[in-house]
Amino acid sequence: MSLQRGVEISNLDKFEKFIWNVEQGKVDKIRIVQYTHEGDPVFQTLEHSKKDILYVLDNRQDQFAGDHKGLHKDSCKRIVKEQRESETVYRLIDCTNENGRNGYDLLYVLEK
Repeated sequence: MSLQRGVEISNLDKFEKFIWNVEQGKVDKIRIVQYTHEGDPVFQTLEHSKKDILYVLDNRQDQFAGDHKGLHKDSCKRIVKEQRESETVYRLIDCTNENGRNGYDLLYVLEK
């Protein structure tokens, strides 16, 4: 499990190992837990099946999710690492149900 609370990230090595396993075509699964400003957990589960990555977003415990609260699922092809000015962003792309989005942002890692 990788954990992001504000800018603090725990177990980034486990997330990078998951990415490595995806690139090698190995079956793997990881859960990312992020916390809202109010402290509510939001879960992202990624499950690689050798072919696709099943993405499940669970924000049912987010008190301020409004109409978007629930379980949201999608099937995606790959994870990319984008280097930006002050951070690295890990994104899930080539997804089936993007609904006009260009994938899903998974983690933001600030440069040290």
